[in-house]
Amino acid sequence: MPVVAADYYDGKSARAHGVNLSLSAGMLVVEGDGINRRDPLHTLRVSEPMGAAPRLIKFADGAHCEVRDHAALAVLLEAGGHRDSWV
Repeated sequence: MPVVAADYYDGKSARAHGVNLSLSAGMLVVEGDGINRRDPLHTLRVSEPMGAAPRLIKFADGAHCEVRDHAALAVLLEAGGHRDSWV
C-alpha cells in the first residue's frame, strides 16, 4: 500500500505538520509530527488536480492536508476506491 507525504493543518493554527498518508480498512490514516488520526475515506472532500497546485484533503472538523505528489495520491485514492469527478 502506498504511503504519501503531506502537510497537515489542524484548522486551529497556521502551523504545518509533516505527515504520511496511508489507507487501512477504508480509513485514511494520517500519522507524523504528533498527529495520529483515522477518518473514513468516503467522508473526506478531495480537491481535483489543478496543474502543480497541491491537492487538498478536507476533514469535517476543519483540518486539511496539502499533497504535492499528485501521482502518489492518485494511486492511494484509487486503492481506496475514490474516483475524481468528471466535472
